[in-house]
Amino acid sequence: MHKYKIVIWESQSNISGGQQVALNIAGCLHHKYDLSFIIPAPGRLSDELNNMGIDVNYIPIGSYQRERKSAADIIKFLWFTPPVLLKLYRIAKDADLIYANSTKLFIWSAIVGSMANTPVIWHLHNLLIDNKSRMLVEFFGKWRSVKKIIAVSHATKKHYERLGDKIEVIYNGIDTAQFTAAPHGTDMPGKTKKIGIIADLLPIKGHDTLIKAIPRIKKKVPVHLMIVGASADNNVEYEMKIKRLVRELDLGQDVEFMGYRSDVPDILKSLDLVVVPSSSFEACPMAVLEAYACGVPVIGSDMGGIPELIEEGKTGYIFKARDVDDLAEKILLIFENPQLYVKMRINSRKIAEERFDLRESAKKIESIILQNI
Repeated sequence: MHKYKIVIWESQSNISGGQQVALNIAGCLHHKYDLSFIIPAPGRLSDELNNMGIDVNYIPIGSYQRERKSAADIIKFLWFTPPVLLKLYRIAKDADLIYANSTKLFIWSAIVGSMANTPVIWHLHNLLIDNKSRMLVEFFGKWRSVKKIIAVSHATKKHYERLGDKIEVIYNGIDTAQFTAAPHGTDMPGKTKKIGIIADLLPIKGHDTLIKAIPRIKKKVPVHLMIVGASADNNVEYEMKIKRLVRELDLGQDVEFMGYRSDVPDILKSLDLVVVPSSSFEACPMAVLEAYACGVPVIGSDMGGIPELIEEGKTGYIFKARDVDDLAEKILLIFENPQLYVKMRINSRKIAEERFDLRESAKKIESIILQNI
């Protein structure tokens, strides 16, 4: 039986939210299709793919600022374009589909798709704040080679309205079988509450807002904050900044920096609450879905697609981004109401199974693939 050859192109070699989505999709589809990946360099992602028996190719693409692109970014992009196009063409010319999993790759994939007469699907995980970059993506998104664009939230789709019917919303999925909820009773009063933030150490992730909220919470409830994640994009300055903030607020005994961890499901089971305090656009953060899969309520900022994932008063609360007082108030609203908390735990696991099941999202993605091969 002929297996369609699909090339999945990813812009990072390590594993964050978007890369986990790609791994999840690969896990669901690689037995049915001839999958191969393209990533910039060996790393944790290639290790996972090798364990799954999936072929991995390497194309360096350079590093770029996450938000507004500088003149240096544009020059670097132009410098990398010829070798990237050549290498991608050699890999993808015999493929049935190119699946680009990052906005950094969209333009190149559209060009090679046209050169090789190979259909292209884009998976849109974030928002381009830089207007010039967004205009370029919208221009190339209209090319015939780009058959479909998958947006992970309605908030994401809204920012690319010019691409019209090419965009379809499919929320990220979670394999609930890999996560189990630890039993929690109603004996919360007096117990030290464990709060977690699971995110790369980047300014846009809002760690500082959550850290500043801890002293306000401590006045009423004992808490311990667990920060899971490592510096991304070599942004060591931000890591030093938030560690300095912890010292200035005398929170050394209350805040734990855990670095990158591969045992996130086990950490989640030990938490009472997950906070996603992002200060910039978030499309569909996997941290919310993973928390739900472990039956852990979530408090998230009002940025991007986060409000689409949280059911107010049922699975958590939304707070105004960067508003320390609002965040502290929402956290206390949960911790000071044990019966509400228990209901939220039950609701969180339920919503993970009913709204964000990986098998359902994979079926939708597979349907789009089959319609466009």
